[in-house]
Amino acid sequence: MRLSVPPRGTARLYRDLFLLLIAGCGNSLAVAALDITAQLCAGYAPWVVQALSVGTLLVGIYVALRLCYLVVAHTGFRKSARVRRMALRIGAVALAIVTIVSQSPAAVKYSFSMWVFYVAVGWLTVETCRYHGVGPTAMGLSVSLVQDPASRKTAARLTLAGMVAGTALTNGLLWSLRLTGADSVLPVMAGSQAHTLQLTSLGSVLLTPFGAVVMEDLVVVGATTALLTAARRPPWVIYLLITVIEVALHGYYGLPAIGMAIYAVLRTMAYRRTRQLLVLIGIHAAWDLAGGLVALVSQYGMTRYQLLLDGLLLYAGALLVVMLVRAAKKRCNRPQQVTGSPADGFAIKESQRAQDDAPRSSSAAS
Repeated sequence: MRLSVPPRGTARLYRDLFLLLIAGCGNSLAVAALDITAQLCAGYAPWVVQALSVGTLLVGIYVALRLCYLVVAHTGFRKSARVRRMALRIGAVALAIVTIVSQSPAAVKYSFSMWVFYVAVGWLTVETCRYHGVGPTAMGLSVSLVQDPASRKTAARLTLAGMVAGTALTNGLLWSLRLTGADSVLPVMAGSQAHTLQLTSLGSVLLTPFGAVVMEDLVVVGATTALLTAARRPPWVIYLLITVIEVALHGYYGLPAIGMAIYAVLRTMAYRRTRQLLVLIGIHAAWDLAGGLVALVSQYGMTRYQLLLDGLLLYAGALLVVMLVRAAKKRCNRPQQVTGSPADGFAIKESQRAQDDAPRSSSAAS
């Protein structure tokens, strides 16, 4: 993926990328750190939870104010797009207000607050990359890129390989440490992943893939790789940073989280080779959604009729997406038809005949 040097300067790029990572992943990293602390020390002080709630509110305020600043002050459009520009500004201000209110300690316990927060972080990620000269198309958020079958297959193959290998290695280490009794000494997740992530309802199962896509695909893989590539950082810096963040995000596993390193490396490789960020998002969301539904069924005993209904709904949604993509591809590949009246065709033929009868050069004319 080749990008030009950002015009804003690399020092400001590093600062904005760091703040974006804190805004998008700070809460999850803090919760993972608390889980590791609880595994090692059998609990933590109550004031830590209060500090986490205050930090969540501060992060929400930063996301809201930064989003308003980028959209209102640094969103340039043509003069003919004034209505669109005004609509984006009003939407950014409204979303910022709702984000600040939803991140208050009284409202953060509701799932609606997390939906709003992830939407704001996703929009902030796109605007931050655009501010540093990396637009949505260069970032990989373009449907036209998905129409390339070779790069799409490469991205899907590497992404699926990373997910399967990372999940297998992490769960293998988890059960190995449990069977050998090393979980009494080393930090290891006590219950299941569904219990740790509190997947207790269908709403939480739907929210978890959405948050994971925003954090891991948009912020960690997409924005980090695109901005550091634009700043001409070497590939090993990008791989190392994304791997450390991905392992830390899955720190609730404890020591087995190191198995997610191969997951991070292969997904970053897929993005750097193909820029198929939409493919990474789709596969990641489907993977987490399927895993969440299976965990919900096995842990909370949903009936087989509910499971069949969820499966049919997922199949119908996937079929609808495939149909829309095929329709858009056919529309793009449809040849343009030349329309006109018979008189226009006769005039075109007469003009071509006059050009054929005209002298070809000065020598022929003489």
